[in-house]
Amino acid sequence: MISTKGRYALRMLIELAAHHDTGYVSLKEISEKQNISKKYLEQIVPMLNKNGILRTNRGNKGGYMLAKNPEQYTVGEILRLTEGSLAPVLCLDTDINECQKADGCITLPVWKGLYEVITNYLDGITRLGFLLDDKKFLDTWQENIEYVLAHPLPAKAGMTEEEAMKQLQRGRRPRNFDAQVSADPRAQQRIA
Repeated sequence: MISTKGRYALRMLIELAAHHDTGYVSLKEISEKQNISKKYLEQIVPMLNKNGILRTNRGNKGGYMLAKNPEQYTVGEILRLTEGSLAPVLCLDTDINECQKADGCITLPVWKGLYEVITNYLDGITRLGFLLDDKKFLDTWQENIEYVLAHPLPAKAGMTEEEAMKQLQRGRRPRNFDAQVSADPRAQQRIA
């Protein structure tokens, strides 16, 4: 599960992407537009600064801006920076699986597949600015759905297909949507 720190860092960077051509943005402005506590943002900024994600300008017209073009960041990169590993199980946290039971683990292929889907999905969202524009987000989402359909996961109980489609049309990624779309290929056709 992605923590508040990861979600808020992503929202902050998306806000900065929206202002990429206009210059520095104050934490106060980001806080107000994204409805995130300024104190919480102050805890996130050092991590982003330390890793070269942000440029800082102090003073009257000070604030923050992205160090690179928004197109040069991936959501996966940002979440790995704030969350650490995105591996679903500890044994996939390192390049070499040091788990003593790895050779005989019958569930390891499930976790490897899930990790691959997570990584490909999050690294496939390469333009933070797209998340601000529903149509562009839906186009990017469509590409990711095609990946998920090619690597299906079992369906999970929860949101109905109709509810998921309404969420998606509003530019939101519904909970468990990946699994539901892979379980019902007709959902993919309804997005187009």
